[in-house]
Amino acid sequence: MNETNAWTAALESPEALAEELERVNEKLDRLMNAIGLLDRRRDDVEEMLADVLPAANGAVRVATRHLWELEQRGTLHLARETADAIGAATQSIDPDDVRALGANAGQAVRALRNLTGPDVTMASQRAVEALQHARTGRPPSFFSLWRRLRQPHVRRGIGAALEFMESLGEGAHPGMSPASPVSAAIPQPAAIRQPAAAPPVTRRVAAHTTAAPASAPVPTSLTTGGGTVSLDADGFLTDPADWSREVAEAMADHVGIGTLTDEHWRVLDFCRTDAQGGGSAPGLRRITKELDIPPGDMYRLFPKGPGTLAARLAGLKKPKSCV
Repeated sequence: MNETNAWTAALESPEALAEELERVNEKLDRLMNAIGLLDRRRDDVEEMLADVLPAANGAVRVATRHLWELEQRGTLHLARETADAIGAATQSIDPDDVRALGANAGQAVRALRNLTGPDVTMASQRAVEALQHARTGRPPSFFSLWRRLRQPHVRRGIGAALEFMESLGEGAHPGMSPASPVSAAIPQPAAIRQPAAAPPVTRRVAAHTTAAPASAPVPTSLTTGGGTVSLDADGFLTDPADWSREVAEAMADHVGIGTLTDEHWRVLDFCRTDAQGGGSAPGLRRITKELDIPPGDMYRLFPKGPGTLAARLAGLKKPKSCV
């Protein structure tokens, strides 16, 4: 209605008609500019598609070829089988397993760090080289072995092996038989009849004998400020009721540990608490697992048999795994 009135007024006046035509021309100019802009954008889109489509087609062809190669090699089949196995494992794991894994994660990481350390790696390499040399070289004579046993580093190696075996023995399950199931399954050969020994040759030897040095007697008691307590042949308390912290300090000083620290008392308190619930002293494996203490720290705190020594200082009986 307004446009009609404007044109009606414009027809009545030439000036108004000229102004109206000018406004129409301006609108037409804006419309043409918009059409030109759309046309340029269409050209840009067509140009971009002309550049992108060949690259996209090439990428699709390359991806298809790689997938076909993976399928031919069985990689995709392996990936599907792995995904199925992970899914089955996920369904079979319950929250208790996850909590147990989280509780042992720190100890597993420390064990992995120790196994991948430079000292362990070098020791493993030397062990492999020694094994290869033992397979290819000549067996050493008795006198060669005797000379090697006098070398300090050989004795240190034997001592480390003995401590390792002692640690395994302390951490073994009490119900396990010490005999190997493999050796038990092998039939033992029948007794071989030995030939009669030749009569001994009588020789006159000068009456010169040297008495062997007597071993140091094992103490049967320990005196503290509170009195005297009795010990058995292995140094354990004859009556566990005689135990006290003062007795533990005296026993630690007697075996060469010295003053007991908070780390020592943490282990001793756990041993006594665990023995009250289980009826016997815990072994080395249980102590390290429950207290999250590396075995190396236990050997530092209680040298030469940490499981046995911890039970001894805690006033408990000798662990079953050490009997």
